[in-house]
Amino acid sequence: MSAKERVEELEAGTGGGAVVTGSGKEIGGGTKGAVQLELDFPPTEDEREQEAIIEAVLFTMGNSVELRQLAIAIGQSQEVARRAVERLMERYKTAAGGMEITQLEDCYQMCTRPITMKI
Repeated sequence: MSAKERVEELEAGTGGGAVVTGSGKEIGGGTKGAVQLELDFPPTEDEREQEAIIEAVLFTMGNSVELRQLAIAIGQSQEVARRAVERLMERYKTAAGGMEITQLEDCYQMCTRPITMKI
């Protein structure tokens, strides 16, 4: 399956109407109710690379990010993206750092971990 076919599969049934490149640049009008994307990069097959891309997206966005957007970032289905973000969430849970990934319905957000102080 080509990258373009994967994106069409990922975006089937979503709202929008713009035609966008992999860089997010609008290149023209589209059909109402569909978003068409042109990827400037191949789909990411390696699980660690998928996690790294998702981690970078969540870190840089600062707000919650929809699962479909994470799927587009790695060029995979939403189910593959969900598994990748869940692996990443588990890694953050077991780490001793001050960051965590939270799920908000069908969105994910990187945020600081609540610190409990023992006095």
